[in-house]
Formats: sequence, structure tokens, C-alpha cells
Amino acid sequence: MKRAKIIYLLTLAGLMTFYVLYIDYLPLLLLITALILPVLLKLSVLLLHFMSDCSLSCQAHTSTAETSVPVTMMLDSHCPLFFSRGEAKIRITHKFAKKAEVIKLKFPVHPFNTTRLTFYVQADFCGAVQVKLDKVRVYDLFRLSYTNIRSQHKKDSILILPKPIPIPLDESAPPVEQMESDRYADKAGDDPSEIYAVREYMAGDPVSRMHWKLSSRLDKLMLKEFSFPVEKFALILVEYCPTEKGIQDAQALLTLIYSMALQLIRMEHPCILAWYDGNKGEMLQCQPDSESALVDAFRKLYSSLQTMTGDFSAVREGLTGMIFSSATLISNTAESSLLPLLEEQLTANQKTFIPITDLAVELRSDFVDIQPVETNLQNLTRIII
Repeated sequence: MKRAKIIYLLTLAGLMTFYVLYIDYLPLLLLITALILPVLLKLSVLLLHFMSDCSLSCQAHTSTAETSVPVTMMLDSHCPLFFSRGEAKIRITHKFAKKAEVIKLKFPVHPFNTTRLTFYVQADFCGAVQVKLDKVRVYDLFRLSYTNIRSQHKKDSILILPKPIPIPLDESAPPVEQMESDRYADKAGDDPSEIYAVREYMAGDPVSRMHWKLSSRLDKLMLKEFSFPVEKFALILVEYCPTEKGIQDAQALLTLIYSMALQLIRMEHPCILAWYDGNKGEMLQCQPDSESALVDAFRKLYSSLQTMTGDFSAVREGLTGMIFSSATLISNTAESSLLPLLEEQLTANQKTFIPITDLAVELRSDFVDIQPVETNLQNLTRIII
């Protein structure tokens, strides 16, 4: 654009010299045309500005690592003029890897037409990828002026899920006795352990089903209401501590969690994902009973991943009174802050701790089955659920 302006100024200077040397109608007409031209060009791009809009959309909002996702930028022009050059600047940000890539697209704008440009986004690691339309700029025919096109939908996101791997699961954990079970479902085959009502406490009700948080808010005892008991129920407790390896550690952790939860869903084995969210200062729980529900759970897990350290009293409070057939703690460090909770306070017939580390560790526990796993997840052994 600077080059075009320099050429225009030189041309204008030449026309002025031509007019001074040869005072006539033709030099005057050419000089007036050169002076009016930038105004007309500016009006043309302003007309386009008010008669067009653009948007950005991902054709798929979930994908797996190393898979390309098509993304379309669309510019809808209702302007009767043609513009030979437009430029779009698009920023692609991977939130876990904390790196951004900028791509630029060039295109013409035709009158009364919709311009569609498709490019592909591929992430090497799982996580949340944001695609943002930084700006769309269209120049006039001589590139003396430009306008920025308004964007109705200027950003979109893609949830990159891990590639599932086979997990050696063994359903040999003793079931929870029905008379002791605090795990219920509203109907056969539906989401287990779901609370469908809350009522006031009555004499004789089990204290393990007390809703302590709500009771403290209302200043009266409130009880969780379920339907029929479920004997088999697995807990997957997640812990992530930021390390020097960064994204590699997170990738291994999320791959193992996703693969295990997905396999449990396909086996129709009720499970719950639980983790500490430092932003909210509380424990979050998800009970995925389908692959789409697992995707929603991972969307929440991704937003909490960098904040899983802090005061774990909320985790203890959230799991107090719950009974599981199996509880598995998955962490990216052998020095897990949640291991004492798993050993002493969680009620489960089978307890397993899986630290993901490439270092040689010697951990012993009388109450927990400890199974260290390398970052490449190649040495997985049988996990009892």
C-alpha cells in the first residue's frame, strides 16, 4: 500500500508539472481526475464496508490429535463493485501448548457474491484450539485506501481429544453392597449416581446422602434423592501438576484418562470423573454415560487443567460419604497430593494409583495398588475396576 501511495504522489506531481508547462484543458482534466480519484476510491471501500460482512466457522468442533479440521472463512458482499485484493489475518492458538500461529489469506471480492475460503487446522497435541479472525481488510483497485470488514462471528474453537489406546481393564473389583450403596440412577441404563431431587431430612434417612453444602446455605438439613442402587461404580480421580515437560505430561495424562473412561462407557460400566478446579475452589464431577457426554466432560476438564493444585479440602468434602467399587487416581507425578486421600479417606473396594513418570520410583502402600506408567504409556498393566 505504501508503494501504491508513492506511485500516486509521483504521478500527481508529474500531472501538476505537466499542467504548469502546458496550460490546457487536457492537463487540467487529468489533474482533476487524479485529485478526485482517491475520494472515489475511499467511497467505494466505504460502500463495501456497509454492504458486506464476514464470519468464521469450524466444520467440526471436536477432533483428535494429528487430524486436520476444515475451517471456512466466508465474506458475503452485497456491493455492486469489484475489488481485486482482500486479505484476512487468522490467529490459531493452542491453549495447552501456549503457542499461536498466524496465517494470511488473499482473495478477490466479487459484486453480489459470497467468497468462501477453506483452510485446515491440525493440532499435534490434545487440548482446546481457538481459531480467531483478527481482521479482514479489502483494498480499492489502486490500493490507495482500504476498509476493515465487519465480523459477525469472528472466532470458533475446536476440542482436540486424545487418540484412545487400549486399556487392560479387569472388572474383578468387589461390587458395593446394595444396602450400603450411595450410587443410584433414575432409570435403567441412564446416568448412574444422578441426583434427581433434593428434600428435607427426615428421621431414619441415611446420613451418607446428606447434602451438606445446601444444608449449610438453607440452615436446615437437606437430603439427596436417588432411585435404584447401582452395585458397580468406578471413580477416576484426576490430578495434574505443571512440570518442565509441559504438554507431553498433559498429553499422556489426558490420553490415559480419556481411553479409560471411553472403555468404561463402552462396557456400560458406570463411572465418574472428578478433579479439583482451582479457579472455582471446588471439586468438579462428571458422570459420562455416552461418548458425547465424555466430550462435554473433557471440555470442562481442559479448562481446569492448569489449576489443579491448591487446597484439596474441597475434594475431601465432595467425596465424603460416597462408596465406590473401585477408585483410580491418575496423576502426572509420583508425589501426588491426593494419595493420602485415596489411602485413608476414600471408601472403595479397590484402590489404584497410576503415576505417569519416566523416573524410577519406589512407592509402597498397604491400601493402594500402585502402578507407575511411563509417559509413552507402553507399560500399562491390568487395572482392576
